[in-house]
Amino acid sequence: MSEKFFQRINYSSSTEDSEAELSALRLSDSDSVVCITGSGARSLDLLTATPARIVSVDFSAAQNHLLQLKIAGYRHLDYQDFLHFTGCHLSPRTEQLADQMLSYLPADSREFWKQNRPALKGGLLYCGTWEKLLRQMSRATCLRQRHVDGLLNAADLNEQRDYWRQHWAGSFFRNFLRILSNRFLWTRIIREPGARLIPREFNVADYLYSCLQQMANHSLLRENPYANLIFCGRYTTHCRLPIHLQEENFEHIRDNLDRIHIHTAPIDTFLLSQERCFDAFSLSDFASYATPEAYQNIWRAVAGAAKPGARFCERFFLVKYEQMNALKVRNSELEEQLRKMDHTCLYTFHAGALAGAIGEDRNEQQRNERQRDEQ
Repeated sequence: MSEKFFQRINYSSSTEDSEAELSALRLSDSDSVVCITGSGARSLDLLTATPARIVSVDFSAAQNHLLQLKIAGYRHLDYQDFLHFTGCHLSPRTEQLADQMLSYLPADSREFWKQNRPALKGGLLYCGTWEKLLRQMSRATCLRQRHVDGLLNAADLNEQRDYWRQHWAGSFFRNFLRILSNRFLWTRIIREPGARLIPREFNVADYLYSCLQQMANHSLLRENPYANLIFCGRYTTHCRLPIHLQEENFEHIRDNLDRIHIHTAPIDTFLLSQERCFDAFSLSDFASYATPEAYQNIWRAVAGAAKPGARFCERFFLVKYEQMNALKVRNSELEEQLRKMDHTCLYTFHAGALAGAIGEDRNEQQRNERQRDEQ
């Protein structure tokens, strides 16, 4: 993997619908849950269920610095200022509030943001590589702006579906997606390391088209925050904000921030130091950056750290693995339910429960192998 790629903020907004995780994991106030940090959005979303502990893990220190900055905003701002601070309401105060929050950060996070100060100019939610790409994509469709407006201004879902069939189902948009998904672009220009893991026979353009078509048939796009990012490059005033950005959840999140514990490490390395202590795992789309061998190692580590019956929710985007099913007790009915309720319409799911003892011997073997390598 490209070390330089993971030294910057790659994800800064909410690109996953955490209602799926909350439905799959059924968190209680006694649960300990592991969550991959990413943009920090899911860690904060899961906090609305008030589990006893959320361990937010990422091998990218930059992504954890982002979560630290968001946490500072919750602690020290009221809701309206928080919207300005994050860029939901972009204004001249956005940079000023961001500067104020730096003084509340741990030393390493403060130093990171001092070195990356220009990234905050456009709003914290839009400073990631992925979000900048979505902004560029939305600008690239300027020749079709009236058709974007037509989608977002549809009176109801039926009108939106009809508009999609009339103006988005043709060759122009499909060809745009083919250009966008060109392997050379992603591996050599954008230098996205996960692109090398996508099977060559997987038709990315057709998959993306089917996902976006499903999104257009699923819910009103103007209200869908993920559609707003794709078609507008930001959250508009008409969209329903992700869970952790909604006003009704703001004070609850602020009052429970001490339940989040942040660790910077590869998730398998972290989990190998834990034994049967977690009730739930929110695993995001880690397969996008995991070779088949790394994927198996992570799942062995998950199994060794799980309490009996621990729940899990895993997403797949363009890299879809089926290995290690012996470690998962998958619930196909739940997985289909999650797929249907997911407003991003981009992911497939593995979800269900684990038997905590499974993989313990493998976990111990893996620890011993690592110790030998270190010696």
